[in-house]
Amino acid sequence: MIGKTLADITLPPNTVVNAIVRQDYLIPPTGQTKIEPGDLLYVLASTYRHDQLDRKFGEDGLERVEL
Repeated sequence: MIGKTLADITLPPNTVVNAIVRQDYLIPPTGQTKIEPGDLLYVLASTYRHDQLDRKFGEDGLERVEL
């Protein structure tokens, strides 16, 4: 996903990238935001979407916080 914009990435329904942290700076994401190496994406999703996100990002790339 590195180098792609958020608009280029198909996420599961009702899933939102709501923040990106890049080099200790908060980046408010838009569709034109390009993912760079080292970016930390905060993704808001229902629990039942976790399997889909695992397949999209790879299990090693995810850290979950459940609310």
